[in-house]
Amino acid sequence: MKALLFWPFLLCFIAIANCQQDGKGSLVLITEAKSAKCLDGSPIGFYYFQGFGEGQDKFLIYLQGGGLCQGETNEELLEQCYQRSKTTLGSSKKWSKTAQNSGNLSNNQQNNPAFYNWNKIYVQYCDGFLYQGSASIPYKNTTLHFKGYDNMVEIFNYLIQNYSIQSSKMIVLSGGSAGGLGAFYWNQYLRKIINSNVIVIAAPDSGFFVDIPGNDNSQQYKQIDLLTNGNRSIIQPEGCPYLQQNEQVYKCSQPQYITDQMPVPVFIINSLYDSYTLKYILQINCITPTYGLQNCNNQDIQRVELLRNLTFTQLQEIQAKKPNWGIWAISCLYHVFSESIVTYSGSNYEVPMNSEFTVSHVLNEFIQQQLTGQSQNNFYIDQVVYPNNLNCNGLSSFYNKYIQTQQI
Repeated sequence: MKALLFWPFLLCFIAIANCQQDGKGSLVLITEAKSAKCLDGSPIGFYYFQGFGEGQDKFLIYLQGGGLCQGETNEELLEQCYQRSKTTLGSSKKWSKTAQNSGNLSNNQQNNPAFYNWNKIYVQYCDGFLYQGSASIPYKNTTLHFKGYDNMVEIFNYLIQNYSIQSSKMIVLSGGSAGGLGAFYWNQYLRKIINSNVIVIAAPDSGFFVDIPGNDNSQQYKQIDLLTNGNRSIIQPEGCPYLQQNEQVYKCSQPQYITDQMPVPVFIINSLYDSYTLKYILQINCITPTYGLQNCNNQDIQRVELLRNLTFTQLQEIQAKKPNWGIWAISCLYHVFSESIVTYSGSNYEVPMNSEFTVSHVLNEFIQQQLTGQSQNNFYIDQVVYPNNLNCNGLSSFYNKYIQTQQI
C-alpha cells in the first residue's frame, strides 16, 4: 500500500519540477489603479514567474521594450500614439494570459544561472514614451494617456504590497531597448523606496543610446512638456542637471549624461554597433537579415564607425568613473540580448571571442559579487572592430575564414 502511495507522490513531484523548468508567466492586471493606464486607458500589468528554491527571496523586474511615439510635430507624435493605442504596445485588451520563459526568464539553470529560480516580473510596456510622462490628452475620438511615470510608481507599489519585495534579498531592475532606458531611469527611484538592506542593481540591455552629433534635439522639450503636462520634475531619475534648459533637456533621456544620478551598481549590456540605432536613427539600409553589413557605401561605413567610436568612448569613460559597475559590449550588430537563449547564453556571442564570457555568464558573476560583497573587474568591452568578432558578425563562414587568414 505504501508503495502504491509513493508513485503518485513521485509523479506529482516530477510534474512540479517540469512546471518549474517549463513554467509560463501569468498575467497580472492592476485594475484598481486610478492614474496608471495604458495609452488607450486600459489597465496596466505584468507577467509573474514564481521563484523556487534559493531564488524565492530574489526578484528580477524586466521592462519590455518597443520603441516610442515620435514626430517632428506634436500632431505627428499624437497620431503615432493614436495608432499605437490600438496595438498591444498601447493597450492591454489583447494581452495573452501567459508568457513564455525564454532568455533571462528561463528556468533552465545552465542557460540562465543568474535568474533561473528567481521571482521574475515582466512589465508590459504600454505608455508609448519610455516609461516617462503623466498626461491625458484628448485626440480625435478618444483620450490618449501618457502615464509612464504613474505606471511605474503603481507597479512598484503593487509589488511592495502584494509580492513582499521589501523583504527580498536582491532586486535586479532590467529591460531591453526602451525597457533598458527604463532601467536606467528608474533604478534611483527603486533604490529610494526599497529597504536599505535589500540589494538593488540595474542591468539595462541595449538602452545605452549615445548622443549623436548632428541630430537636432533642440525642440524636444516641447514634447516633453506636452507629455508631462508641463511638470518636468517627474522625469526620472531626479536631479538631471539639464532639466530646466530647454535646448538641453533632451540630455535627461540620454544615459551618458545621467550616470551620476544612479545610486546603484549598474551592469550595462549593449552592442558597440547597436542595430536599432544603425537602422532607425542613422538610417543605415545595408544591414542583412543575419545582422551583417553588405553593399554599404562609404558614407554608410563612416556612420557605422561613428556609432562604434562614440559608444566605445562613452563606455570607457563610465569604466573609469564607475569602477563598481560592469559592462558587456560586443562588436557585432544586434539589439537586445537578454530575451533569447542564442544571444543571452549562446557561444557565438562572447566578449572577447571564444572566451566563454556570454551575457548570461558575466551578469551572473556580477550578481554573485553583489551578494557576497566581493569585487573584481567586470568590464568586457570588445577591443576589435566589426567584423572581427567572427562568431557573431552575421557573415558567411567562408568570409569569416578569410578574415581570420588575413589577420594571421
